[in-house]
Amino acid sequence: MLSAQQIYNKSPIFIQNILCSIYGYKIFNRRFQNKYSTFNILLKESRYWDKDKIDDYNNKMFNHIVKHSYNNIPYYTNKLNQHGINMSQIQNISDIKQLPILSKIDMRELAQSCSRKTKHSTIHTSGSTGTPLSFHIDDEALNFYYALWRRYKRLHGITNRSRKITIGGKMVVPLDQNNPPFWRMNYYSNQLYISTQHLSKVNIPFIIDQIIKFDPEEIFSYPSALNLIAKFSDQINAPSLKAITVTCENLLPGQRALFENVFNCPVYQTYGLAEPVIFFSECNSHSLHHNFEFGYYEILNEHGNSATEGEIIATGYYNKIMPFIRYRTNDIGVRDSTKECSCGQKSDIIKSIDGRIDDYILTPDGNRVGRMSHIFKGEALDVIESQFIQYNINDLDIYIVPGNNFSKDSEAIIINNLYERLGTEMSFNFHYVSSIPKSKSGKLRTVISKI
Repeated sequence: MLSAQQIYNKSPIFIQNILCSIYGYKIFNRRFQNKYSTFNILLKESRYWDKDKIDDYNNKMFNHIVKHSYNNIPYYTNKLNQHGINMSQIQNISDIKQLPILSKIDMRELAQSCSRKTKHSTIHTSGSTGTPLSFHIDDEALNFYYALWRRYKRLHGITNRSRKITIGGKMVVPLDQNNPPFWRMNYYSNQLYISTQHLSKVNIPFIIDQIIKFDPEEIFSYPSALNLIAKFSDQINAPSLKAITVTCENLLPGQRALFENVFNCPVYQTYGLAEPVIFFSECNSHSLHHNFEFGYYEILNEHGNSATEGEIIATGYYNKIMPFIRYRTNDIGVRDSTKECSCGQKSDIIKSIDGRIDDYILTPDGNRVGRMSHIFKGEALDVIESQFIQYNINDLDIYIVPGNNFSKDSEAIIINNLYERLGTEMSFNFHYVSSIPKSKSGKLRTVISKI
């Protein structure tokens, strides 16, 4: 029986556009429903709260999510009891250091044990560390998260009906398609989606022509993908372009200037996780602000103490079905405690985030593929950690720390996913290991190119 992806791939392009639009309609209505309007009102008010109001909000929300987790989620009841936590002593955000720090492995255990009676979505991600996680997010958290995104976009003049281009890794264009169009249209959201799998020297000129023709008001992209496009032209003329939003990877030195010069448009960075726990976004003054309404963050050094630079530990205030409390993001952040932002916001500012910097995999037919998290998505693939290393154009070495339920069937699924993403001309060499070496900063580079 053909999979949904295979049926989509075999459909005519105009049918694929219709299917993309139907999918766009479904996710839009899931994201912007229920309490979204209430959250929207709160976020308009809270944007310019002073420090005292922010502190009061943090104390209230932290206390609420911890007590809810202890009283209603057996995993947290057991975990906090094991650590000897006296819940009567957990009163405000300053008490957070009494709670244990949880890894992605801990959250995998929570995901398997938590009740799913509440209306929710299940999302699969491997994140920047290469450790897969399937997690559940209730509709309230989903709506709040996208209310934050709406506030960010309004700040930069983008509305739901603005013409927007997304450059991403969804398989909207079949991998074996060699001629344009290398994009598909979501008519419901006025969104042109460009496939990152087709960013090759041969294809990028067609993609640039389509960007000019579409004349978007916003471009939303991985920095690495936009970097490939920007290096092919001194000037890409899109006069309606108001904002370029980059996400999911670090904005590397020189990339902002390159993008702004080529597109003649301001570039704004965002930082968040697929997990519903934390979100940072740039204001018009290019300060990367913490959106405190959604959760709390700490920066801890290697000794577990608060620091200006260190690992980001995140606590989400929403998502009662599967709360993330003191969750290790494995990303390194640098706090900016001296800057008073001219935009008027009093929320914390992050100077930089050192994470999510991946290399490209170069395929024999000339395509460059960056983030590989999609290869391990799915609850059936019990992969603890992973890493891709490419030594030559025809081979890819894949290092896997397998879980207890990993099997030869799992490997077959991974191979099939690799064929869909990278084509069938490469050889894949699997290495099963007990651990994968980390960098000096404690990061695991998911993709390493030795070419």
